[in-house]
Order: sequence, then C-alpha cells, then structure tokens
Amino acid sequence: MKNLKITIVILSVLIISCNMNDKKKQMNKEQENVTLDFPIKYSDELNAKLKESFWKCNDDSKSDSSLHYYLEIPNNVKPTNLTEKNIAGIDTIKEIASYRRIDDTPYIEVQVVYQPLKHEINPSDWLYNLLDITKETIIDKREIKGDAGIYLDALSIKEFPNGEKVVSRSTAQKNYDPATKTLNIVSVKVSCSLKDYPNLSEEIMAIATGWNFINKSNYQLGEDLKRLDTKKKNNLSFYFPNSWNGGKFIPKDGNPERVAIFNKNDNKETKGAINIFISELKETKEKLYNQITERFTSNDITLNLSELEKNSQFSANNYYNEHWQSIGTIIDKSKNFQGSIRISIVKTVDELILIELVGPNKVQDYYNAARNNRAFDLLLQTLQTSEKITSFAEDEDINEEKIEGKKGFFNKLFS
Repeated sequence: MKNLKITIVILSVLIISCNMNDKKKQMNKEQENVTLDFPIKYSDELNAKLKESFWKCNDDSKSDSSLHYYLEIPNNVKPTNLTEKNIAGIDTIKEIASYRRIDDTPYIEVQVVYQPLKHEINPSDWLYNLLDITKETIIDKREIKGDAGIYLDALSIKEFPNGEKVVSRSTAQKNYDPATKTLNIVSVKVSCSLKDYPNLSEEIMAIATGWNFINKSNYQLGEDLKRLDTKKKNNLSFYFPNSWNGGKFIPKDGNPERVAIFNKNDNKETKGAINIFISELKETKEKLYNQITERFTSNDITLNLSELEKNSQFSANNYYNEHWQSIGTIIDKSKNFQGSIRISIVKTVDELILIELVGPNKVQDYYNAARNNRAFDLLLQTLQTSEKITSFAEDEDINEEKIEGKKGFFNKLFS
C-alpha cells in the first residue's frame, strides 16, 4: 500500500511538471508571435503624450561636466540610482544612473553607462561590443552617419535564467571634455518585458533617442588629427588620428606609389595598417584591384573578399565622385594570422586611389578593430586633392530617411 502511495505521488508530480512545461512552452510560443516594432518616427499621439505625461530629468550630479546629460522620461519613471557603480563582469564600463517605473503599470527600466576612451572610434563599434559582452541579441537596428562617426540605434532581446525575456533599445554617443582632454562615451538603454513591448515601443523609442548632453562639446573626436600630404601633382592629402604613424614606400615591381599609416600599441606592436595606392586613371579599377591583391595571393596568403560594390557612405566628399568597396578576411598561415581586410577604390580628377585596411577582426581584438575602422572612415571622409570633381552637384540631395520631430541628438542627425 505504501509503494502504491509513493507511485501515485510521483505520477502526480510528473503530471504537474508536464502541465507546467506545456504552459511554459505555450507562453514561449505566444511570446515568439509578438511583433517587435522598431519605430523611428514621432506620431501625433506620442507628441501629445510627451507634453502631457513626460518630464525632463537633468542629471548634473557628476564631477565631470562632460557626463552631465538630460532624459525625457514618463512622469512615473524615477531615479533609483544616481551614483557611479561597477557592472558585474565588466571592468571598464561603469553605470552612472538607473531609473524605473514606480507604479503598477508595466515596468520600464533605464540604465545609463559610460566609459572613458583614449582613442577615436565609432560609437557604433563601441555599442556593438557592449551588446555582445552583455549577451544581448540584436533584432533590429539602424546605423546613422554623423560628423563625429557612425552611431547605432539598436533593438535587442535577452532571456534571463528565470525564463523572462526583456527587450531593450540602446543608443550611444561621445562627449569630449576639453579641460581634462578626455573622451567619454555614454549609452542609454531602455528596457521592458517582451510581453509589454508592443504597447511601450514608442515611449521606449522616445527615451532611447531623445537624450543628449547638457554640456555638449563642439569637438567630438577622441584625439587630435594630423594631416598627410603625398606631394603628388594634385597634392593629395587626408587626415588621420594623432596616435597613428605615417610612412611612405618606394614603389616596387611596377606597383603604384604607396603611402601608409600604422596603428601601434604602447608596446610598438602594429595592430592595423592602412595602405594608400595611387594610380593614373589609365588603369581600370579592376586592374588596380587585382594588381594590389595579387601581392597577398602570390605569397600564399588567403583572401576571402566580396565583390567590388559601389558605396555612397561618403558621397558628400566632392573630391571624388565614385567609390567602390570590398570587405573580407585575410589568412596568413605562416604567421598564424587571421584578420579582416577592407578595400576602397575612389576616383578623383586624375587618379584612381586604392585604400586598403588590414588588421584584427572584432572578435579577436574589438578595440583595435574599432580604431582601424574609424581611421579608415576619417581618411575617406577627409581625402582631398587640389581639384574638386566638377561633375559633382554640391546641392544634390543625399537620400536618407528623415525623422519627424526634433527630439534629442539622434533625431537631429536626420534634421
């Protein structure tokens, strides 16, 4: 009889457990069917809500004035912490504030974190890395080109050990303190439960994109720039970060003239190299591309590169009117090196210029990969010759989606 009771109890527990698992599976299935919008426009309803039920929080409590910022948040969202504290598992990034909804309505949490940076990088690369190390899965995003680099506005999801799924929207931007010559990068992350996100998506967008610095510096670069001139017929020049070294090489075996800049760490180890090859226009871009990449393949170095494609990222640079780009990986087994390679070819008045970046990929060394990409972008952005491309229409519209309303830094990028 005792054995029968034990068997009945075990069966009951198994039935309850199975029912709970079925319910959990059903819940997960329901959550998977939730549509995750990624709004970027301010609706009339949201604008009305901002006037009626949002307040502007100015946090100027930090001793470093470049960390003073403001947020526009709902009236029922209040600060829970305004002191700097460590983030578990991350040594270099600190939390400086957190906020939470204080009533019984679906919760919204806001976290503000920062990191001082020694070198110039894109805020997008920094935020990609932060989302990666905090195990957030990006489900939607937009990259925004600004004067001080590329910015990221990302929607992500994370599942916690208790099974709860949290949706977050994160942005990041830089601010320079001229007094201490320090660049800080700050991120605002706004989170809620997955089940509540459809009703909160616009509010979360407004908070995540509507913040800015109180003391916004006009200088938004992490380091000074220096200029390199090639002394060619058209006086080709460009700017690059002060921490990089420049050099010139004598052409060999009929290769085009080459100049280069190098990213070296404190131990003088090269962590990235950008080569600039200058060729006459009589060359085709394909011939120049094959000529330059052949120096790798002829030395048993494997390149896995995408096809050359037109790129309009720096279309506002009127010293060239055509730009092609190719990206991929580079493997040198003899030196046990596997990294990334990025190639751009631009056409100026009299020349074709091939710009090549070789360095570690972001998985191996996120920070130096970010430094390399930013230097490459700066070079393309500032490339000049003594003559402009005459066929370029300076008043030509650049196609980019504009956001309605002018709330905060990120929306102003589209104004």
